[in-house]
Amino acid sequence: MTDKLPWDSITTPSAGYSWLRTDLSDNHRFWWGKSQNGWPVLLFELGGDYREVFQKRRPKVRGLDIDIVSLTDNARQGLIISLTRPPDADIFYRLCLSIVWAASETDAEGQAVLAVLNHLDRWRDFLSNARKQLLSPDEIRGLFAELTTIRSLVQDYSLPREDVIAAWQGPLRKPQDFEFPQVAIEVKAFGGERGNTVQISSEHQLQVANIPLYLIAVELFDGGSDAAKASLNSLVKEVQELLLESAARTFRDRLAIAGYVELPEYDVIEFVTGRLEVYHVTDEFPAIRASGLRSGISRVRYELDLGLARQFLVPKISVWNVSS
Repeated sequence: MTDKLPWDSITTPSAGYSWLRTDLSDNHRFWWGKSQNGWPVLLFELGGDYREVFQKRRPKVRGLDIDIVSLTDNARQGLIISLTRPPDADIFYRLCLSIVWAASETDAEGQAVLAVLNHLDRWRDFLSNARKQLLSPDEIRGLFAELTTIRSLVQDYSLPREDVIAAWQGPLRKPQDFEFPQVAIEVKAFGGERGNTVQISSEHQLQVANIPLYLIAVELFDGGSDAAKASLNSLVKEVQELLLESAARTFRDRLAIAGYVELPEYDVIEFVTGRLEVYHVTDEFPAIRASGLRSGISRVRYELDLGLARQFLVPKISVWNVSS
């Protein structure tokens, strides 16, 4: 399901702009707008004159038109940010929210203007660096496996979408990729050139704590000519369509934290998903754990051969009592 964006309820004007006041900031006046050509717009209504500041700091962000304009009575100004690529409206919406929140952190209007300009500069740098610092092949596989698990938890286990996304901790660098109140889940990709081995990146990932711990191993093969193949970009879209509005917003935030931005490069690498294996990680499960290390040893990385852990395979995560 796609989020309803604020511009969806604004009529395209025959000339100029149509406006809808936001309720996102108590300190400053922001407006959603739509131009006569249908472009989504954000307006920061200003009481002071910031033309000189703006000309010195004017940010240039690809896909955005940013300017200081006089409002209808010429007594007030507005910092106007227009999207010039309407298909990116959902991404623009996230940027607008972050701009409003950045401005709302200060009461002084001049400081709020600087906060908005600084945020636009950071956004420009982020988009620029995203192309220079693409996710590595291992990071792509790992994220693909986590998204596959999200899909399985929603479709196969019928878990509430909001709960699944809230539990998704992989991008936040937590010990396990999913932390539910009743169970923790670590996700790994295997298959292809890797065979039955998975990479364990710390001594904490398979550390059993006070709730049951499961390892979900997602088998991934190179897509080749298989009709069932999927890219990272296509899987992101598929998962997002499963989510309701609030969960979809959190989902996009976690993707950004993980370093993912939809780029053509992520259409090139494609996978076919094979088995999704579930292992119950007990104290006897073959693993290196923090509790078993001598003082001073940390940041342990190792390979786990799943073939040696077959006795811990289970049909499903039993805590949710879902039949196989």
